[in-house]
Amino acid sequence: MSVKQSIARFIKKAIWFFPARRFRKNTAKAIAHIEEILPVIERQWYQANELELAKYLTLYNSMSFLLLLHYDLAVLAYDHAAEADERKQNLYARQLCLLMHEALDDIPKVFGGSFRNVAASLPNGDDYLQRISEVLKILSCIRKENHTQIAEIRNFVAAHRDHDSLRQLEIMRKIDSLWLMAVSGQFIEFLGKMANAITPLLLEMGKPAVIIKHIANRG
Repeated sequence: MSVKQSIARFIKKAIWFFPARRFRKNTAKAIAHIEEILPVIERQWYQANELELAKYLTLYNSMSFLLLLHYDLAVLAYDHAAEADERKQNLYARQLCLLMHEALDDIPKVFGGSFRNVAASLPNGDDYLQRISEVLKILSCIRKENHTQIAEIRNFVAAHRDHDSLRQLEIMRKIDSLWLMAVSGQFIEFLGKMANAITPLLLEMGKPAVIIKHIANRG
């Protein structure tokens, strides 16, 4: 490696260091929080199943899907930000783009018609749905601004591998780690806001009067 290349690599690492350290701190907090709440949701889900509350199962499934996605994304984003080896970091980057690409398609479906119909049947359900819809607009913005780049990485060097290996190398080398850290940070923030918007809905579901009503109706 030439002196010029060594200096360029040092500058790149120096630029990366401070935002990456702050990012790792924030993602570590998100991971710890999800590890606490997931078992709680799972227990409530099983209880709803035992009580044959069919409508509740749809809501718990959506929340669990969100939390599992949040967890995986936070772990991958943390590993990407923490990795010093550029080849390994590039691999994490490609897997991160694959996960975000799938999430952009899956989240609107998971929180689509079935979820909305069940949520609307709860007291104040329309109010909760309005808050959730506002947060989902953030996802639309992320998609609009980044979908082309994410899809290219996903299609050529992540979910699929283009048979043109020079094209693979071109796309892999083009991945901007700072851009990806910013996008994954936006995604993690969006998922956190979604969880906050859904939590009041789950609290509503846990009220004895609401449970009794749904037991009487049996879904």
